[in-house]
Amino acid sequence: MSTRRVLLGILLLAGAGYLGLRGMRSPEGGASSPAPDAARSHYALYCADCHGADMDGGMASSLVDGRWDYGDSDAAILRSIAEGIEADGMPAFGAALTPAKIDALVALMRAAEAEPAP
Repeated sequence: MSTRRVLLGILLLAGAGYLGLRGMRSPEGGASSPAPDAARSHYALYCADCHGADMDGGMASSLVDGRWDYGDSDAAILRSIAEGIEADGMPAFGAALTPAKIDALVALMRAAEAEPAP
């Protein structure tokens, strides 16, 4: 196994662990409740490398700052994930993720976006 794969695996596990420990707030400001495990796992696997383990950006833009360059509706975000954004180097994930899994990712992003910054 290459060093790169080992490091990628460690980063993915660390990201998943961080997201698993991080409580998500409901948009109404209610008590923290964990986001669905599957959505956190998919985020860690497909999104965290570029958007950061806590969604605040990295190689790609933040998903929690309220700025959406390609549309801020759930449908626009779903389309961006499914079809990708070639101009920004974001691959399409529609072949790897079902619409339900992409919906869960959008819900996870919305919950994180609604959570006050630390």
